Amino acid sequence: MASDIPVLPECEQMYKELQANEFQYIIYKIDMPNSEFIVDEPSRNKNWNEFVYNLPEDEPRLIVYNFQFERDGVARTKIIFINWVPKPAPMEYKKVQGAAKGTLKQSLKVVGPEIQAEWPSELIYETVLERVAR
Repeated sequence: MASDIPVLPECEQMYKELQANEFQYIIYKIDMPNSEFIVDEPSRNKNWNEFVYNLPEDEPRLIVYNFQFERDGVARTKIIFINWVPKPAPMEYKKVQGAAKGTLKQSLKVVGPEIQAEWPSELIYETVLERVAR
C-alpha cells in the first residue's frame, strides 16, 4: 500500500539537526485532517525510560532516536526508527501510519534499525539494545 502523505520540509530539517546531535529524538505524527507528516515533539532529554513513558497510549507515532550504547568498551550511537503503534489506537490511524511510514523513512534517509512496538514493555532499553547492537 503506497502513501501519498507529504513530508514537510520542517520534518527533514529537524532530522538533520538530530544527525548533528542537536536532539536526542524527534517524534513525528500524521496530521490526519491535513494528511501530512508533522513534527510532534523534538527533545534533548536523554532518559530512555521517560521517553517511553511519555509516548501516547492511543495514537501511533514515528520516532527517530539517537540511541546510545556501549559495545566492547566503546561508546556507540545509532539512529533508530521506531514505529510506535499502540494496541488501543484506532484502526484507521494504524492503517494510515502503516502505509505511510516508508515514505517518512525514505524521505529522511534513515538507514538504522527499525523497531516496531505496540506496548511500552516492547521498548525496554535492554530489549532494544539487543536489536540495535547486532
